[in-house]
Amino acid sequence: SLLQEMLFVPCALLSFLLSSVSCVPISRLSPVQEHQDAAGQSSVMVDMLKDKPLTPPVLEEGHAPPPPLSNDTYRQPSKPNKSGLPGIPNKMEGPPPSPLLFPLSSPPIPLPAEECLTKDGEVGECLSAHDCGQTNGMMSGLCHQGMDHSAYPRVCCTYKAHCGFSTSKMVSYFTSPAYPQIISNHSDCNLEVDLNPGVCQVRLDFLDFQLAGMTKGICSTSNQMKIESTVKHAYIPTNSLCGKLSANSNADPLDNLRTDHPHLYIHLEDLPVDRKVKKVPNPATPSISLGVKVTNHPSKWNIRVTQIQCDGAPLQAPGGCAQYYNAASGTMASLGYYDNQYMVDMDMAACIRHDQRACAIAYTIDSLNIGNTRGLNKLGYGLTCDDYISFQGEKTGMCGSAVSREVVLPVRGAQGVFMHSDSTHSKSETGFKMQYRYIRDCEGLQYFRYPQPK
Repeated sequence: SLLQEMLFVPCALLSFLLSSVSCVPISRLSPVQEHQDAAGQSSVMVDMLKDKPLTPPVLEEGHAPPPPLSNDTYRQPSKPNKSGLPGIPNKMEGPPPSPLLFPLSSPPIPLPAEECLTKDGEVGECLSAHDCGQTNGMMSGLCHQGMDHSAYPRVCCTYKAHCGFSTSKMVSYFTSPAYPQIISNHSDCNLEVDLNPGVCQVRLDFLDFQLAGMTKGICSTSNQMKIESTVKHAYIPTNSLCGKLSANSNADPLDNLRTDHPHLYIHLEDLPVDRKVKKVPNPATPSISLGVKVTNHPSKWNIRVTQIQCDGAPLQAPGGCAQYYNAASGTMASLGYYDNQYMVDMDMAACIRHDQRACAIAYTIDSLNIGNTRGLNKLGYGLTCDDYISFQGEKTGMCGSAVSREVVLPVRGAQGVFMHSDSTHSKSETGFKMQYRYIRDCEGLQYFRYPQPK
């Protein structure tokens, strides 16, 4: 049948294939024969290269040649799109370090000391960055704000002084802990100022000073700043300060460079003229100390401490001046005016630098409340005053109350205002604040006239 025929054909084909298969032994060449055959093939390739040597491919115009092959060519990065560094997996080379703005090495020659001003209104000293760091200073920008003439780059180096510090710098800033943050308690915050040779005065500028106020014109022993000196004959106008002495701590920082801020002078060489002074053997190192104590009251301070040499410096004040204003115009105020009171038993002279070309000086009284007031904008003179102010060059004093009143006086020698207070205090006694200005053209000028006794 048809099915039998279909099964017969594959069986016959399979038997034919099995009958035709035979076992053939595998024959391999010996190692010597293999070496001879490889040598023969190599000689054939050498002959072919002699007949037709290989030449590098000709590059089309505009195509760069391929990079030379090296071990780095086949070094595959462990991450895509990253070029690996030898020996550092998964790292990329960073940008080169930027050059230093200030060289940190010491200058080749000693640089002269020079005063500088920062953009923040601070007074510093022009030094190299190396010397500034060695003297524990703070770099506050380039010297003269980048307009320095020195061939070696210098920085404006400022000096901060904190509790427990000792400084001999010509200008330093004594600040409260964590200034400008407020502190409420501090038992003992002292600054020792070691005086340099030739220094005869120390000026304290109260850029920001806020302690607890006075009680009946007297500072509390638990909230005050004490001023002391190892110089036996030093003149300290007042040895204790408290209350609010600064006008506005949030003003433009450049205003801190003005010389009519509330301030105080300490004279260190004012020897008495009415008796002989014996020299003390082995005297102590001349210095002054500032000690602040705060108890349960929000307080802060920033005081610029300036040492002044007796060589005709612009800030050198005449002897006996508790304050000194060296500009042709400015603002004067009694200590404690911004706290609406002044100290009892006080004798304080505020001096103004003499102007050789001026013929008159005008005092514009913004506010005056000294001694017994007889009513709003009413003044008393002479012996009627217990507390009073007197203008230098005039023979009488002034007390009472005044607002927006101008007093024009002729210039007779040194100018300024002297203030005296007795041992009593009243709430109406707040002190004075006035503007002053020199006048150089006095033609037709009307001078102030004191009232004449009837």
